[in-house]
Amino acid sequence: MRQYLALVNLRYDSFDAALRDAGRLMTFGAASIETVDSKVLSLAQGDIVWESVRAYFPEEAGR
Repeated sequence: MRQYLALVNLRYDSFDAALRDAGRLMTFGAASIETVDSKVLSLAQGDIVWESVRAYFPEEAGR
């Protein structure tokens, strides 16, 4: 049996919108769901491992 792994990064306009969608996302069999708001993202950017994970958080113009 083949096993596939994937990281899916979804961006929402608000924290509440992300929380509303979490239940629906779990129906796809997600192993975990992590919500990263602007405060957590800011803390992560100051961490020593940021450069190794930066590619998972692409920037958008004006955001």
